[in-house]
Amino acid sequence: MTIEMLKEQRRKRDAARYALKKDKIRETNYLAAKNAAKITCGCGGHYKDLSKNKYIHVNTKQHILWEEEERLQIRKRIIDKYDECNTIEEANNKLLSIYELNDKYRAGERLSFLADTIDLI
Repeated sequence: MTIEMLKEQRRKRDAARYALKKDKIRETNYLAAKNAAKITCGCGGHYKDLSKNKYIHVNTKQHILWEEEERLQIRKRIIDKYDECNTIEEANNKLLSIYELNDKYRAGERLSFLADTIDLI
């Protein structure tokens, strides 16, 4: 038997096995998604507690922006710099107003703005 013939046999065998277990696999995946807990992330996003969903969420611009803000400790810098900000919530509101004053409404715009003006905040 050649390698191609072996590969073809393996494909047919795997397809047959999948066809037999297809309904059980779908039901298992459906139940896992149905029973998964809803996770609220620090960035404000939500996702079901499944590894695929977490991976997708972590790669969103909103989450990447939040991680960058946390890494640079932006809210702490705002509390230190501005007297009217004493809590994280007030610092977050101030950060949002800084974004709005500079017409940065999307996460991608905010991320590039943050990289360019980190010393000014």
